[in-house]
Amino acid sequence: MRAVADELAVDMTTLYRHVGGVDALRQIGARLAAPTVKDWPSPEGETWQSWLAELARYYRGALRDNPDLIEFAHSALDPDFQRLEHATRILVGFGFEPRTAGFAHGFVINQVVGYVHQEHREAELSAQGRSAVARYVQALESDRGVGRLATLKSLALATADFEPDAAFERFLRYAIDGIAAQPGAPA
Repeated sequence: MRAVADELAVDMTTLYRHVGGVDALRQIGARLAAPTVKDWPSPEGETWQSWLAELARYYRGALRDNPDLIEFAHSALDPDFQRLEHATRILVGFGFEPRTAGFAHGFVINQVVGYVHQEHREAELSAQGRSAVARYVQALESDRGVGRLATLKSLALATADFEPDAAFERFLRYAIDGIAAQPGAPA
């Protein structure tokens, strides 16, 4: 608050009175940092699946670059519902029923926000030596001969399976395949 008040050359009391506090200031910052529809990937020459995947990657990048967007995701990413309108219109153009199109876009945003939130959390845990990979390997090693985790052992997961970009792409395939199976999605 002090830095912003100094930058604006106003008293901190004035800033608090007009903004309401640090959380409100962070939300304003998130809205200003939020990507606009004109920044989105174009649907031209794409299938609905490829466009929605590109949009999800775009949202992920925006959220990773601006961590405050995660906390204020919906109010910052789409304060006036223009992005929902635009995405719904594009998906309807691909053959979605309008209701299904709106839900598909909402599902993708919610999943991406959750994924990026978990990425940030995993980075914090990794810095403390408590990453998911480390906990997973430790659990498998401690289960020697017990057999409690036999199914997990059969997965034969490697460190590369936990790599965030590869994991995100797997997650995205599941999400898009799930959307394709919904009534009202194009065949």
